[in-house]
Amino acid sequence: YLEPVLPKPELLIVGSSPVAQIISELGRLLDFKVCLADPEASKEAFPDVDLLLTDLSIVRQRINEGSFVVVATMGNGDEEGLLSVVGTRPRYLGLVASEKKSKALFEYVREKGATDEQIALIKCPAGLQLGGETMPEIALSVMAGIIRVRRSSEAKSESTSTGATLPVMQGAG
Repeated sequence: YLEPVLPKPELLIVGSSPVAQIISELGRLLDFKVCLADPEASKEAFPDVDLLLTDLSIVRQRINEGSFVVVATMGNGDEEGLLSVVGTRPRYLGLVASEKKSKALFEYVREKGATDEQIALIKCPAGLQLGGETMPEIALSVMAGIIRVRRSSEAKSESTSTGATLPVMQGAG
């Protein structure tokens, strides 16, 4: 019996907010390679991350079609954080922000050259709508959304590569 060992998917978090800290912890627990990008972040504040980037200008180089990206700046470097990822095409791109805040941020990046198509790729608010209010609840909803995308795209690629179809659950009649 052989079980393939695949590389961990990368979770790239932009920002060092309290929600970003919790997302990084959950990412580690959920077996992601966690990368955090924030000019003010330190290894002491984020001891569990696999990679710490303090230069936002190199963030976009890390992002590929398999990346999971969350902007969780939450008021500290929002514009720079969003600009560092807008226009990339990761598997998941989410923004932790209120509707009011996101509208202002989207208008800002639009003024800086982002297209409506690029902005439409950003999931905001990030995550699944669980009704969370506390920072841990918000972080949990973000990771739940990422897991949903991760597992649904893995299932699709497995069914495509094997030619198999996914089983359909039917209720007892």
